[in-house]
Amino acid sequence: MKIWILHDSHYGNGEKLAEQLADIFKKMAFEVKIGNVKFVKPAQVAKEAPEGLVVGAALRMFMASPASKRWLRKFNREQKKRQQAVNFGCCFLTHVWKRERCTLQGKRLVKALQKTTTIKKVFPEWLSGRVETAEGPLTKETIKSIQEFGERILSWIK
Repeated sequence: MKIWILHDSHYGNGEKLAEQLADIFKKMAFEVKIGNVKFVKPAQVAKEAPEGLVVGAALRMFMASPASKRWLRKFNREQKKRQQAVNFGCCFLTHVWKRERCTLQGKRLVKALQKTTTIKKVFPEWLSGRVETAEGPLTKETIKSIQEFGERILSWIK
């Protein structure tokens, strides 16, 4: 099974989180590719027809990065053109605030995935990727929660 993990990383925090999630999926023999939404074209991902899609966004100025949402809309259009769908999708946010302050934005990112009509089912939770400062690193709690999130995803997709 092929999974694409996309992130919008300015300081590298989203990429590090994506890499840790990828390690979890790889242990279960998934083929995983990682890319930045600014450099990986939606058509490229659609052409590869992945079974899973993980989309990450950075929280900046109290909103999830528009680049990730734009990428997702373009991906949906590509999938429609090709008349194909992804079996599952999930998402994560990187941010400096406590999770409670980001709940609305996390829920909105989940809703953006749910609006993507070419993703068959969307994991209803979002992964909180808290960083100590904008430049990083990821907090110890985040590193622990990545493992737990990955395990929940694996149970959910079976």
